[in-house]
Amino acid sequence: MQIKKDIIRNKLKEAGETEFFEKGFERSSVREIAGKAGTTLGNFYNYFKNKEELFHEVVKNEVIKFEEFFHGHQEEPTEYLIQSEREPAAFYRALDEFNDVLTSVFTRKFYIWVACSKGTQFSNSKDMVIRYIGEHFIGHVRDVGTMIPDLDNTAAMLSNGFLDGILYILGNHSDEKTVNDLIKNHLLFFFMGMIGLIEGFISEVAHD
Repeated sequence: MQIKKDIIRNKLKEAGETEFFEKGFERSSVREIAGKAGTTLGNFYNYFKNKEELFHEVVKNEVIKFEEFFHGHQEEPTEYLIQSEREPAAFYRALDEFNDVLTSVFTRKFYIWVACSKGTQFSNSKDMVIRYIGEHFIGHVRDVGTMIPDLDNTAAMLSNGFLDGILYILGNHSDEKTVNDLIKNHLLFFFMGMIGLIEGFISEVAHD
């Protein structure tokens, strides 16, 4: 009996993931989720007290994975990161070593958490992710002593652009290889630009 309950619960989670991805939380229907899971509306409430509890169940691990990913990256020495990311070809090859990490962090559930959470306790997720990315960039800049004018707005601009690129990929592509390749292309473009910006102002300060 417990095995059957677990199967139904998992089917509801899978159906919820699809419904939230396609429609967002606010426009999703509990009736539709139950139907896709092959069960009844009444039975849905035997497993989840409401739609938001199901949403939380779908995305809760994405929050943890993202925070661990960024905290882990921030602990690495900035000078080492800049050195390793300076050569585009070398950096692109290095991304292959982190492929498992990237595919575990940037998933369809990540997209749901950030882009489909309006109306839930996660409604501010996009702002939180942008803040994380911006603080990461500002940390690199300050660690190397670079003076970039209007740094806060520059960081916000870059963070928005980075996240929008990731969300575009995840929202428009489902093939795993295509998603992986596009994310690596996006990371290469973003980090090469970031390093160029930092080093450009290092050079400018050196010549003053």
